[in-house]
Amino acid sequence: MHDRLFAGQNELEDQSLVRYARELDLDAEVVAHALAEQTQAVRVEEQHQSGIASGVAGTPTFFIDGLRYDGSVSLEKMLAAIRRLHPEVRVAEAEAHGPRIPRIRWPRKDER
Repeated sequence: MHDRLFAGQNELEDQSLVRYARELDLDAEVVAHALAEQTQAVRVEEQHQSGIASGVAGTPTFFIDGLRYDGSVSLEKMLAAIRRLHPEVRVAEAEAHGPRIPRIRWPRKDER
């Protein structure tokens, strides 16, 4: 659903959301009922306010150890930011199968 919402971000009215649910073989009646009754409205507003309080001004917003990261979202730049905070982090070598996304291994407390 996330991908469908992102692709249709200019069409997010209730009828579109129900249609997306149907397209994805989700229970469209449950979605329609939740929208009509606004069963998630309080939770959404709480999350929105939490984001504002945390300094989130848009998406995506990344946090590294509770600190808002405002740099480039390239993998290289984000890994550099993580390494500045955690020099003990090592990137595991992996075979290249398309775009390389490294595995990051956080040391256990007894390994520090």
